[in-house]
Amino acid sequence: MNAKTWLVLGASLGLLGVAAGTFGAHALPEYLRAAGADSDLARRQVWWETGVRYQMYHALALIGVAWVADRRKSILPSLAGGSMFVGTLIFSGCLYALALTGQTFIGAIVPIGGVLFIAGWILLALAGAGLVELQEKKLTAREKLLSESKSESDKPAAEEPAAEESAARAD
Repeated sequence: MNAKTWLVLGASLGLLGVAAGTFGAHALPEYLRAAGADSDLARRQVWWETGVRYQMYHALALIGVAWVADRRKSILPSLAGGSMFVGTLIFSGCLYALALTGQTFIGAIVPIGGVLFIAGWILLALAGAGLVELQEKKLTAREKLLSESKSESDKPAAEEPAAEESAARAD
């Protein structure tokens, strides 16, 4: 995928994360009370908040993936972004479902999203390491050109042969 796709996905996850956070702060307690989950209210709110937090972290990370993908034409940024995006859907999505339903078996799926997050960060680090190498090569080439032009400008200017010949004829 290209940089634009990762930017749009990151911004979309961010927008949905803000909406989910707003819902969690204002409507979730009432929803849970109406569902008869008063005794489990605090724990479910923590699950919801954790889902929102990790969604926002990875929304920002996808914007970083877009930046790397724009500068490094490799599969690594796409693998990192895909891992983070699917990880967010699984991790945060399952925490949201867990908070809304209280069905604890859903909690067994959440670590799959966490593993995808870890894989995504590793892949992003590898993509970034390659980006640094590419940048160093570009700087080395630039520095090489600068040093060549500097060494040429430091040489004394050779007199033109025509000037030497006309001086010799004058004697």
